[in-house]
Amino acid sequence: MRLCLLLLLVLFVGPVSADPAEPAAPASPDVSSGAGVELSYAAELHLAGGEKQAGEILVPLDSITFKTINSGDVRTVKIDDIAEIVFLRWKGSRKNGEAWIFSPSLVSIILKNGTEYRCGYLSEFARFRFKSSGGRGFRYSYFYDYCTGGVWRHAGTAQDSYPENAPVTGTVIRIVFRSSRNENNIRDILNFFRGTR
Repeated sequence: MRLCLLLLLVLFVGPVSADPAEPAAPASPDVSSGAGVELSYAAELHLAGGEKQAGEILVPLDSITFKTINSGDVRTVKIDDIAEIVFLRWKGSRKNGEAWIFSPSLVSIILKNGTEYRCGYLSEFARFRFKSSGGRGFRYSYFYDYCTGGVWRHAGTAQDSYPENAPVTGTVIRIVFRSSRNENNIRDILNFFRGTR
């Protein structure tokens, strides 16, 4: 008897299934479809201590916006139009105890047409992803140092101005862009189809 009831249930209830409903469209028409997409820009990084690294900067944007130091104007510049970014000076703030963080406070942005802008902190390039033959990882234009008994640990000096002019070895001090993003994207597409990305 139980077997008959189970069989009837399977025969009549099992096949009844509704198609799943379509998901609701976003209420806001300005939802970004490019969220999470990284654009690549061929670049050579110059690091404090003399090392240079060639590879690609991976960022989720195609332009940067900054406030110029001299005039206070707000500028938006396409990354494809930038020849180089040079980090000239850092400003420190105490994190806790002996630890200090030094963030770029004077940055030169030089465009391919020769125009130069100077700005303060450039958040888009404080920490960014970088891909080279050595792999992927983050690079930083800020750094940490520690002041113990009035002496900076990384330099071994007591000079107050040291960290603002001489970042710790490995800190990004210059970014030289090598080619346009479009050329990099074409290479990425070809590598994708070759299976070598």
